[in-house]
Amino acid sequence: MKDSIRQFGSELTRGGVGLFYFAGHGIQYRGENYLVPIGASIEREADVEDETVGARYLLTQLEEARNRVNIVIMDACRNNPYTRGFRSVSRGLAQMDAAQGTLVAFATAPGSVAADGEGRNGVYTKHLLRQIRQSGVPVELMFKRVRDGVIKETEERQTPWESSSLRGADFYFRATAAGTVAGPSEPIAPAAVHSTAIELAFWESIKTSTNRTDFEEYLRRYPDGHFVGLARNRIQSITIPVAVAAPSALTNNLRRSEEIKIGNINPYSGPASAYGTIGKSIGAYFRKVNDEGGVNGRVIRYISYDDGYSPPKTVEMARKLVEQDEVLLILQSLGTPPNSAIHKYMNARKVPQLFVASGATKWNDPRSYPWTMGWQPSYHTEGAIYAQHIIKTRPNARIAILYQNDDYGKDYLKGFKDGLSTNTHMIVSELSYEVTDPTVDSQVVQLQASGADVFFNITTPKFAAQAIRRAFDSGWKPVHYLNNVSASVGSVLTPAGLDKSVGLISTQYLKDPTDKAWAKDPAVIEWTAFMKKYYPDGNLSDAANFYGWAVAQTMVHVLKQAGENLTRENVMRQAANLKDFVLAAALPGIRINTSQNDFAPFESVQLIQFDGRQWNRFGEVMGK
Repeated sequence: MKDSIRQFGSELTRGGVGLFYFAGHGIQYRGENYLVPIGASIEREADVEDETVGARYLLTQLEEARNRVNIVIMDACRNNPYTRGFRSVSRGLAQMDAAQGTLVAFATAPGSVAADGEGRNGVYTKHLLRQIRQSGVPVELMFKRVRDGVIKETEERQTPWESSSLRGADFYFRATAAGTVAGPSEPIAPAAVHSTAIELAFWESIKTSTNRTDFEEYLRRYPDGHFVGLARNRIQSITIPVAVAAPSALTNNLRRSEEIKIGNINPYSGPASAYGTIGKSIGAYFRKVNDEGGVNGRVIRYISYDDGYSPPKTVEMARKLVEQDEVLLILQSLGTPPNSAIHKYMNARKVPQLFVASGATKWNDPRSYPWTMGWQPSYHTEGAIYAQHIIKTRPNARIAILYQNDDYGKDYLKGFKDGLSTNTHMIVSELSYEVTDPTVDSQVVQLQASGADVFFNITTPKFAAQAIRRAFDSGWKPVHYLNNVSASVGSVLTPAGLDKSVGLISTQYLKDPTDKAWAKDPAVIEWTAFMKKYYPDGNLSDAANFYGWAVAQTMVHVLKQAGENLTRENVMRQAANLKDFVLAAALPGIRINTSQNDFAPFESVQLIQFDGRQWNRFGEVMGK
């Protein structure tokens, strides 16, 4: 988020108009206001300044831009979970003076908490959306009308407020004559700012909706809008049946009264939607299991929900699965920030959070979190292996790093630096990006300018493809290491350009079904037949589908091992008792082992390099 604000500030020009809208959690810490990005992990007071962005930093960026008008809207006055446990965190937000030429609008008064409202939006946002559409209303009068509406609806329990240092002519979001060019004494009415503001406000009001008509209406209003792709993805994901693996006609004789309810949370929409196919392939495999007689005569009822890779939505979906659907466990919920958001909840409720789709080290902590277990090799281990390979092959390397600014990215980064040990001076540049950023092009350009000849790319699929393509197109030819979670030929390298991906180095622990070396392998043949029958719309070039198939097999193995005793306690006990389990999808020599003190099923990988058509393994299996 901080990088995005910095870029926002740099793009503002003298005489332009800046609009910053923030909806989410804000914290008042030691008298200062801080904005909490999605995925922030704040477990103690010392984390606040590291995990958040100070509102003062935003105002400084606006002030230094020296443009005539800046408008900051902070719908960030919701109550937060930290006020009771943290001595220095206060209720609501602190009073804040606007920088020169700036109007700062808050949803409620200093030290107060805003009402959530009964509909899709909070009370403040509802009235803001209503008033921002009105023509011929100066911005300060517009906010006064918003304040009046909120005060009336809440019976004076909530009072929005503004701090303004605007000067000169009035600013209108929508002037009576739209598109009028403002002279020295004329009202400012930039049509583009109005259009973008309205579109953004509309998108914010629907982005978590589960009603497809909301997104169809967005596409009708804004056919060339900023969120067209996301809207189409949401429409597609909403049409996905909630119970992806319901019993088929072949399972009529199974014990439906003793269904095994397995929950799943996946990003079928949003910035990580490329991973949505994992949830679908898992559901497809469970349909296959049901058609073949189920598990110990029981039907698997697989319930999968979309969270859009948004931690607050993950919490909502997890509570629904546990408290309403009453699932036995949640399997393969995807992503480090989303899983971090439900980590404590799942353990407090003593519900297995099994085979988490993230390589964060934190999932291997059976003493503190006995109900959570990962599956894939840890990001820390993988990062350290890349570092060791660089030291061995390029001892004088100049390293540039791009990483996602959350637990996922920081886990990889820490492992990489630990692997470098006393050689961290080899890092000449490291930049982060936010999952909400549209592109990482600017970061790649800056990394190239550092003179680095090695690039460690810690990104999820969308941004990985962008970084690969941008590095190639700009003429930068570093030795390029790509984290395993984005090594899919189908969903990453093909969009980036196979010719632009030549030479990439990554890791594998599972076989690659696109590699001709495995064309006659029994596991790949079995998977291909499975896909054609149970997931015909799935991409055979996307390794994520092979991954989902392998995870589902691991889950079925645990259920079979649990036998008739399908309690949450016993399922967790069996998951922690996998001994030299050979998964057909795994590379030769790599096995799954867990124990009561070791919740890391996979701990070995092998380096691979892309030749323009497929990944080729080299070197020995590394890790435990």
